[in-house]
Amino acid sequence: MALRHGVLGTLIGFGIAKAVPDDLFPKMGVALRPVAKALIHKGLSLIDSVQELVAEGQEYFSDLVAEVEYERAPKRAEDPEDEAKGDREGKAKAA
Repeated sequence: MALRHGVLGTLIGFGIAKAVPDDLFPKMGVALRPVAKALIHKGLSLIDSVQELVAEGQEYFSDLVAEVEYERAPKRAEDPEDEAKGDREGKAKAA
C-alpha cells in the first residue's frame, strides 16, 4: 500500500508540475496530457500487479507455515471411532 501512495504521489506531483507550464505553453500542455495520463495508467497497473504477486506469495507462505505446524503437532485421531476402537483393543489385550 505504501508503494502505491509513493508512486501515486510522484505521478500527482508530475501532473501538478505539468499544469504550471499549461498557462505558459498551452500547446505543450495539450501534447503532454496524454503522456501524463498514460504514465499514470501504467504506474497504477504496475502497482496492482505487484500487490497481486505479493498477496499470492503471502498466501503460499501462510500455507507452508500451516502445513509445518500441522506436521509438528502431536498426532490426533482422525476419526473418533478409530480412537474408541483402539481403546477397546488395548483393554482386550490387557485382560
